Amino acid sequence: MNSLKYQSRKFSRVWWIMALLPTVLLLISYSSQSQISDTLAPVDPLLQLIMQLDEKTLNETGQPFNLTHFADIIGVRVANRPVLQGPREAGLAVLQQTVADRVEVIITLVNVDDLIVQQIRDLGISVGSIAGNLITAWVTPGQLRNLRMISNVIHISASYRVNKLDKEARVNIRSNRVKPEDEISVPDTNASSLQAAGIRGQNVIVGVIDTGIDFCHRDFRSGDSTQMKTRIISIWDQNTDNGPSNPPSGFNYGQEWAQSQIEAALTSCPNVTAIPEKDEIGHGTHVASTSAGNGSALTGNTYIGMAPEANIIAVKCFPDCTDAKIIDGANYIFNKANNLGKAAVINLSLGSQFGPHDGTSDLDRGLDALLGSETSPNRGRAIVAAAGNSGDSHTHVQTDLNAGNTVDFTFSQPSGNGYQVYGSDLFDFWYPGAAQFCATVISPNGSTVGPVCAGQQKYWKQDADANTPDGGLLITNETPSPFNGDRQVVVLVFGTSEGAKAAAPGIWTIRFNAMQGSGRLDGWATSGANEFDPTFVSADTTVGSPGSAKRVITAGAYSTRTTWTDKCGRTVSVVGETLQALATFSSRGPTRDGRIKPDIAAPGTMIAAALSKDVSGIGCKDPLGALVLTPDNTYWVLQGTSMASPHVTGGVALLFQQNPNLSWNEIKEILQSNAHTDSNTDSTPNNEWGAGKLRLVMLGAPSPSTADLSITGSTNPKIGSVGSNLTYTFSITNNGPDAATNVTFTDVLPAGLNFVSAVTGQGNCTGTNSVTCNLNNLAIGANATVTLVAVPTVSGNISNTANVIATETDPNSTNNAAMLNTNVNGPCQGVTASSSPPSVTYTPARRRAARQVITVTIINNSGTPMTVTQISAKPGQPFTIVGISPALGKTIPNGKKQKFSVKTQRAAGLPAASAVAPYFNIVLTCGTLTTASILLPLEMFNLQGIAVQLQRDELHLQASGTGIRSVQLQLFDLNGHSIMDKTGDGSALSLMVPRVRGKPLSNGLYLYVVSVRGLKGEMIREVRKLIVLR
Repeated sequence: MNSLKYQSRKFSRVWWIMALLPTVLLLISYSSQSQISDTLAPVDPLLQLIMQLDEKTLNETGQPFNLTHFADIIGVRVANRPVLQGPREAGLAVLQQTVADRVEVIITLVNVDDLIVQQIRDLGISVGSIAGNLITAWVTPGQLRNLRMISNVIHISASYRVNKLDKEARVNIRSNRVKPEDEISVPDTNASSLQAAGIRGQNVIVGVIDTGIDFCHRDFRSGDSTQMKTRIISIWDQNTDNGPSNPPSGFNYGQEWAQSQIEAALTSCPNVTAIPEKDEIGHGTHVASTSAGNGSALTGNTYIGMAPEANIIAVKCFPDCTDAKIIDGANYIFNKANNLGKAAVINLSLGSQFGPHDGTSDLDRGLDALLGSETSPNRGRAIVAAAGNSGDSHTHVQTDLNAGNTVDFTFSQPSGNGYQVYGSDLFDFWYPGAAQFCATVISPNGSTVGPVCAGQQKYWKQDADANTPDGGLLITNETPSPFNGDRQVVVLVFGTSEGAKAAAPGIWTIRFNAMQGSGRLDGWATSGANEFDPTFVSADTTVGSPGSAKRVITAGAYSTRTTWTDKCGRTVSVVGETLQALATFSSRGPTRDGRIKPDIAAPGTMIAAALSKDVSGIGCKDPLGALVLTPDNTYWVLQGTSMASPHVTGGVALLFQQNPNLSWNEIKEILQSNAHTDSNTDSTPNNEWGAGKLRLVMLGAPSPSTADLSITGSTNPKIGSVGSNLTYTFSITNNGPDAATNVTFTDVLPAGLNFVSAVTGQGNCTGTNSVTCNLNNLAIGANATVTLVAVPTVSGNISNTANVIATETDPNSTNNAAMLNTNVNGPCQGVTASSSPPSVTYTPARRRAARQVITVTIINNSGTPMTVTQISAKPGQPFTIVGISPALGKTIPNGKKQKFSVKTQRAAGLPAASAVAPYFNIVLTCGTLTTASILLPLEMFNLQGIAVQLQRDELHLQASGTGIRSVQLQLFDLNGHSIMDKTGDGSALSLMVPRVRGKPLSNGLYLYVVSVRGLKGEMIREVRKLIVLR
C-alpha cells in the first residue's frame, strides 16, 4: 500500500503540507492572498521573447536557450555568477564559452511579506533585495513561467544594463609649459569654506556604485602618520568569481572585503594579491575621490574632494552593471550604514535612456522605495544621480501624433563589421495608453516589417516577414504599463551574430501611424550605438534613469575648467566648453510626466581627481596621457555629469555631518534654496540648471528632534479567569521623523491585578505593581515589545493602561497610551458564557410592560460537571428577570454546553431603555461568571489545525479544535471548473480524489478550498494549491 509521510508547520492560519508518494502527489498550501492567479502577470518585451525562444529551443534541441545572446542588453547569469560581457563586447566566441541559464529580473508585487518571499524562493528562485514592493531576483525561463502564476505579482521586468556617464573630451594639445592650476571645482561649490570650519564629512558614509575603487590610493587613507588606515568600510565586487566566495550577508553573489582586510592589504600596495578587486577603468576611483578624497597623494592636498573625512563603501557594479545590481548595491550600503548608526549618501554616476523617463521604471521605483515616501522619509539617507550626457546628442525624438497621421523617424546604420554582425541599438518608444499607434520598420533596401499595432509583436525567428534580407527585426507594441498607463514600443535590428542576415548599412525608418487617438510620442536610442537623424530630435527629456526618479537628487553639469597642464608638461584645452556655462553635453528635462530635472547643477568638465593604479594606456604618447596631471600618475581629469554628481554627493555628506537626521526632501530643499544663479543660469528653476549652481552653506542649529511614539497592546487570553495568568503584550513603535532616545515604558497595575513578570526584547524592566521598562533608543520605524504577566484576583472588567515617553518631543501625544479592558471570569477555569443578542431595547406602553428574551450559552470545559445555581441581572440593568428556562439547578457535564432562555421585562409606564451585554452575573458550583457580549469567532471556534493524509488517491481531512460543525472540500482546475465538492458533518471528511473520464487527475496545478464551519455559523476558509506530479 502506498503511504504518506507529512509534516505540518503553522504560519498564522496557514499550514504547509507536503505529501510524498511513489507516484508523487504533492500538496503545498498558501494563504489566499498568494494563490494561483487566473491570469498571468505581465512581463516586459525581452522577457516575453526569452520565454518564447527558450520554449522553441527546448522543443527543437532539448536544451535551454543560451541567455548570453542578450548579455549586451540585460543582466544574465550562469547560476549566481553574472555574465560580464555579451557577444558585442567579447566577440561571438563568448556564446560557446558561456552558457547563461538565468536572467536578472525585478518583480513588482501587490505587497511583500515573508510568506510571498518564501513562496518565490520555493520555486528555486534566488532573491536579492527587497525595496518597497519590488524584489530583485534571477530566474530561469522555466521559473519565470511559474512566477507569473502567483496572483500577488503585478509585473516582471528584465534588469537592463546601464552606462557610465563620463563624456569623452575633444582636446587640443600644445607643447608650452604653464604652471598647474589649483583645484577649481570644490571651491566653486563653497565646500572649502565648510572644510575650513571643520565640516569635512566626519561620521558620514559616502557610497559609490561604480567601476570599483583603487583602495591603495592615498586619497582614501585616514591621514594618520602611518598611512596604513583606510576610510573604506567595505568593498563589494558584484562581478568577481576570483577566489573563495564571500558575498555580503543577505546576498549570494560577488565578493566582499571588510575594512580590516583592506587595511591588512595596504602593506602590499601596489602589488596586492589578497584582494583581487581592481578599477581598470578608473571611473569609480575618480568619482569616489571627487566626493570623499582627501588629496593626500600630492603635497598640499591640491586635489582634495568635497568630504575628505567621510567613510566610503564601494560597490563594483561594472562592467555588467544592471538595474537589479544597483538596487542591491544601494540596499547593501544603506543596511551597512544603518548597522553602524551613520547617515549615508550614495552616488550613481551611471544611467540609461531605456524606460519611460517619468519615474516609473523599476530602477527609479526601487531607489525611491529605499528613500521612503514623501510623508514618511527614511532619514539619514540620500541618493544623488547624474543627469546624463545626452544634451548634445541625437538620442531623443519627440512629436505630437494626431489620429490618422503618420510620422517617420530615421537612423543611420554605419557600415563596418561590428554593426552588420551585431545589429542596431535598442530603440524605446512611449505613447499614451488610450491611443493606438502602429509601428512599421523599413530597411535601407525597402524591406517593410509591420504594421505592429498595440498588443502585437514581430520577431524574425518566428515571423517570416520580420526576417528580411537586411537583417532580422524585433518589434513589440505593448499593452498599457501597470505603472503609468502608457504603451511601450521596442525596436531592435539583429545581425549575423544571431543567425539573421547582416544588418544593412544605410538609412532605416521607424514609422508610426496613429490608428486611434492622439498624443505625444517619445523615442530614445538607448545605448549610443545609433542616433536618430536630426528631424524631430530634441535635447529635452534626456535625463535618463535613475536621474528621472522622484526622490533621487539629480545633478546636471557646468564648466569650471577648460585648460590644464598634463604630466608631460603640455597645455591641454577642451573644445567647445565655456567657463561657468552649462556643459554642452548635460542632459535636459523635463521628465516625461512634466517634472523639472535636473534638480541642481555642479562642476562637471575636466574635473581633477584620483587616478586608479589599474588604468593602463596613460603614457605621453597615449590618448589618455593628456588627461593625467601628475608625473606619478596619481591624478587625472575627466568630464561628464558623472563628475558633477559626486560634487553634490560630497556636499550632501557635509550636510549630513551637520544634521544626520535630514531626509531626502529636506536635503533637496536646502540645496535648491541655496543654489547660486547668474547670467548663465537664466531664471530658475529650469530644465537645464534645475535650481542653479551648487552652493553649500553652514546649517543653523537643527530644530529640536521630534519622535512620534505609539503603543498598542493585546491580552491573552481575551477573557481571563481569577487566579490564572493574564499576559499583556505591548508593541512600541517610533513613527519618526527622528530617532527616539531613552524610551521609557510605564504601567501602574490597577487594583485586582497582581504582578508576575515583565520582560522586553531590548533594555530592562524593574518594579512590581508599578512597572518601568527602559527600552533605550528606537530608530525611525523601529519597534520594541514588552510582555507583562499578571494574575487577576477579582472578576469583572479590569482596565490596565500602559504609557510610553522619550527624550524627544512627541508631536502626537494621543497614541502614547494603550488601555486594555479585559473581562475576568470568577474562579471557574474552563467555563465560558456568552449572551445573545449583544443589545436589546425595551419600549413599554403606558399599561403594558416590554419583554425581551436573552439567550445565555454556557460551555463547560473545566474537566468536572458544573451546576448553574443563579442567573441575576447585573446592577444598573433596565430590566428585571421574570423567567428562566430550563430551570436553575441544571448540571452541565464536562465538554458540553447548555443554553438558557432568560425572559426579561421592563415595567409598564417606564420610559424606553436599552441594555448592552454583559447582562447577567451567573453563579455556578465554581463561582460567579459575567457573560460577555459575543465571544470572538476564534475563541468560540478554537480551530487549531487542519491535517491532511493521502493514501493512494484517497484524501482524509481532519480539522482539530472545538465547536466544529462541518468541513467542506471543493476542488477546481485553474479555469475555475469544479471537479469535486463534498461536505461532511463533524470535523472529519474522507473522500476519493475524483477520476476524470476514468483516469486519475492529470499532472498539473489545481486549487482546493477548505471550509470549516463552527456551531454558531462561524466559518474559516482557506485556498490552497494542489500540485499533481506522477
